[in-house]
Amino acid sequence: MMMPLAQPCTEIGKTTRLSFGGVEVELLADTALSLPDTHLACVPSGSTPTGTPRVVCSVNTDASLLGERRETRAITLSDDGDCLKTPGGRLRLSKTGARCWVASGRVAPSETALGALLEGLTAAVLELSGGLVMHAAGVELDGKAYLFVGPSGAGKTTAAGQVFGGRSFTVDRVALCISAHGAEAWALPGGTKPDEIAPPSAHARLPLGGVLRVVQASRVLALELASHQALLVLRESILTTNSSQGAEERRLDAIQHFLSPAPIVRLEFGLGAPLAHSLRSLESRATRPRETP
Repeated sequence: MMMPLAQPCTEIGKTTRLSFGGVEVELLADTALSLPDTHLACVPSGSTPTGTPRVVCSVNTDASLLGERRETRAITLSDDGDCLKTPGGRLRLSKTGARCWVASGRVAPSETALGALLEGLTAAVLELSGGLVMHAAGVELDGKAYLFVGPSGAGKTTAAGQVFGGRSFTVDRVALCISAHGAEAWALPGGTKPDEIAPPSAHARLPLGGVLRVVQASRVLALELASHQALLVLRESILTTNSSQGAEERRLDAIQHFLSPAPIVRLEFGLGAPLAHSLRSLESRATRPRETP
């Protein structure tokens, strides 16, 4: 049986504070732990925006969790929103104030478990704070993040590779939140980067320039979506941690906050067609009110 390749990791010490996935996290561990370099690459430089959700999390290592194989990136939050399960990790979450949480958990002493727990913790806190985690491929162009969304096989990664002059922002997942600066996108790890895609962005957090629902066609055309269409486009791309009715209502409420700050369009495109001009044309739509026919 082929053994998995070792993942490059960095020891982060017993106490570490970082911003990740739209959340400010302070990790308090019983011993020095390792975080995959892919996750550290998604920690933005500079100060954290005002109003960013914050969580203090104490973590103990638990060798009994080593047997759990990370075959998927499954994140499960209980219906009452306080118990989190990730591959190789368990955690309890409690709210202590406006946009503030504390958490305590156990994590397997492995190369991937702490990264998985960090993904799950920030996804849960972000969702409880009115943010979203989405399946998307994103590029940086002119200092903004443009996200390509759609079902598997729609051409998200292909479209991202056709933004000539852009830089790869995220390949598989992205966190969206509303800060004092408006709608922002935070890069998340995951996905396999194709060889032909653009060089990586130097930023892990960018203003949101637009969301594009990709459809492969023989032409290039960006069609603005009405509010109800835009809502469906965002909803189909959301990655959820909690399947309860209350959590779904929170998601739908959160989506409403992202319908106005950035344009959401249907992008028809052909293979090889340059798409940078289509993205730049969204700038004029950003302040235009969206109409419902």
